[in-house]
Amino acid sequence: MKLESKIENLIFQETKGLSEATLKEILDFVLFLKQKSAGSTPKSTIFYDLQLMQSSEVNHLEEEFADYKKLFPLEE
Repeated sequence: MKLESKIENLIFQETKGLSEATLKEILDFVLFLKQKSAGSTPKSTIFYDLQLMQSSEVNHLEEEFADYKKLFPLEE
């Protein structure tokens, strides 16, 4: 087994049982490291955050932005 595979397995084993908040922090850090190694500037992780939201959080977010365009029209 390659060293990379062993390390990946260890990371997987050590993250079992961690809280959702801690796993989200780990994901953020992994994404940061991937961007850093690719030489790109860090980007927002909002796409991943939205994917990980629970349905109650999604409903709350949708309620917060209901009628947003009507309440805050673009000024021309």
